[in-house]
Amino acid sequence: MSYSSCQTCQLACAVLKILFSRCCRSLCVCLGNTTQRPEYSAICLGLEGAGKSTILATLTNEDVSVSSTAGFALKAVGLPSAILNVQELGDMR
Repeated sequence: MSYSSCQTCQLACAVLKILFSRCCRSLCVCLGNTTQRPEYSAICLGLEGAGKSTILATLTNEDVSVSSTAGFALKAVGLPSAILNVQELGDMR
């Protein structure tokens, strides 16, 4: 399976985003915020145009006028008692 340079760049950005968020959470714990919420992972699958991106944008308080997801997207949904890391798989054309 070969990846195009755009998909490789998206994957690298996603990994850096995850590492940055984990470093920030660790820093918050070191600075005295000892109430760390548990993290859960989920995968969002569905047909093209089903509203996966719209639901995730609504849950993360982002702009709801989203376009189709090319490849994949990572979203962290903050819940009152946990953090839900959602991986959305989009159109792979």
